[in-house]
Amino acid sequence: MQLTALACGPGGQHVVRGLVDLLTTSQASSATSPAGAEGSATPVVTDHPDPPVELTVIGCTSEDITLCGLRFCPDLDAVAALVGPSFDGGGAGDDRESHAVYERLRRLDAAPEWYPLDDATFAAAIARSRWLGAGLTLTEVCARMTGPGPVRLVPMSDSPIEAHVVLEGEGERRGVHALEWAARRERSEAPVGVTAAGLGSAHPAPGVLDAVRSADAVIVPLTMPVTGLGVMLGLPGLRDALRGTTAPVIGVSPALLPPRGGEEETLTTLNLDYTSRDMARLFEDILDGYLVPEDEPADLDLGRSDITLAGCTSDPRAIADDAISLAGRLAGGRR
Repeated sequence: MQLTALACGPGGQHVVRGLVDLLTTSQASSATSPAGAEGSATPVVTDHPDPPVELTVIGCTSEDITLCGLRFCPDLDAVAALVGPSFDGGGAGDDRESHAVYERLRRLDAAPEWYPLDDATFAAAIARSRWLGAGLTLTEVCARMTGPGPVRLVPMSDSPIEAHVVLEGEGERRGVHALEWAARRERSEAPVGVTAAGLGSAHPAPGVLDAVRSADAVIVPLTMPVTGLGVMLGLPGLRDALRGTTAPVIGVSPALLPPRGGEEETLTTLNLDYTSRDMARLFEDILDGYLVPEDEPADLDLGRSDITLAGCTSDPRAIADDAISLAGRLAGGRR
């Protein structure tokens, strides 16, 4: 089974964590000796007749940013930490706990107060910037950071794209990078729009459209709908690929996922609320199935009557299990 997941922000990382766990369990099951053999382990049994064997994660790059002369890719780093055995950019350890580089730069007034970077993140940015400067594409950098394996991380585009939130206060407008907007705790200015620098000339990275078209199931967490997923789907051909793929496209309600700073406020620019219903309506053209909290009504009005609803908990493994099960039911109904 070939899975593809779109990953934007903490919500996307939450879903990828569950998918990686499911994939690891499936591999452990297939690697055990046959049941009943002398000294064999008991195989792990999953709920899926056709468990996933490969996962492609399309990582969001709309909040990438250049600071201190280095290229930081927060979403790619977070996913790489989940899928790359040799990449510890998001894991535990002294470099994750230490902020020595940031503190030194801050004392030199050379690092922003709103983005307190740890040493592991700096290390990743240094390596990435060196490789990009040597002529590698961002896709090639992701491959180096994650290494070979059943989980492949690809950026949504090799071209730089940066989302900015347009704020208005006291009769003036200004743009703030989406990463800074999300990190701010006090927001005295109201968002009136979002722009995506570089999107007009960007294209999906190699392998992105094929990963959608050739998948057996596509999972789309509906988080960061304006500054993340909305920008990603603005890439030429990607939204059409999601509409046209034969694979069931399963959305995951934001109500099941970790919140992201500033998401609700940016939705005011579209006159929408950060709810299961409004997010499904925003992306209804790409969805076949939709996971929502178990306590939400089964007849939730999503705009389209042919989107199949399924209740789920917020546990990442449960989301992975239920998304694949729902995709299997929908695929079976098409045969």
